[in-house]
Amino acid sequence: MADANRRAVTISRPQEELSTAWEEFLRRQNWREYLVSSQIETRPGGGGTVLRLLVGSKAKTDDVELALRQFKALQETGEIPSTEGQPAGDRGVIERIKESLTSRNQIDGEGGEDSGGDKSATRAKGRASKETLDAY
Repeated sequence: MADANRRAVTISRPQEELSTAWEEFLRRQNWREYLVSSQIETRPGGGGTVLRLLVGSKAKTDDVELALRQFKALQETGEIPSTEGQPAGDRGVIERIKESLTSRNQIDGEGGEDSGGDKSATRAKGRASKETLDAY
């Protein structure tokens, strides 16, 4: 069929478990009306189960690929991973050091001489340290 797209994914689960789960998962997909055929078969040598799809050309390929990744994750881990609604999280040691140097440079630049030393030398030293960290 020239106007169809083929997609496949290997899932580390027995074929018997996937057949029912696939039918249930497929009911919730908005592109299911474009599905020409699906085939589930065990890979030779016990290397998991292959789910093959033949989807009509009018289906959005990105939607089909996303659904396959989600189905694989759901079957192998029991959940669909998502970053939606999550904060950026901890940015690591280097980022904290950069933030510390930046805030220290702002304080030194605004608050006058802290220890009677040369402000320009302190700022230059802070910039050099930040530039060194940026190289990482």
